[in-house]
Amino acid sequence: MDTIISPRLISMLLCQISQQLMLERIYADLMNSRANEIYLKPVVRYTRTPSRCTFADIMRGASAVGEVAIGLKIRALAAEAGAKFGIRLNPAKDEPLALAGDDEVIVISEAEGVDPPGSGSVA
Repeated sequence: MDTIISPRLISMLLCQISQQLMLERIYADLMNSRANEIYLKPVVRYTRTPSRCTFADIMRGASAVGEVAIGLKIRALAAEAGAKFGIRLNPAKDEPLALAGDDEVIVISEAEGVDPPGSGSVA
């Protein structure tokens, strides 16, 4: 898998780290090839009632499977630039949501398909 990291992203990360040194460990974990990554996963993985839930409900569902929910991808808005292509980061926790079954949750999760360190497998 190829990864493209823009100079703007690097500049933003360095700026944030210079202001809050504790962020260095967080970014180091996120940028590690064997660490957590950001994924889009189906909303039905986190709630049985996507048409009538809140983001707090989704956060609880993500926590139950060892993930951290940080946002939503609304498929119906995916082509609309004015609606940020359906991406909603850090939505209000208590706002009622009317999600569809094809909507997705943006989560931080362990890397998929990577054996944990010390598992004994050889890549």
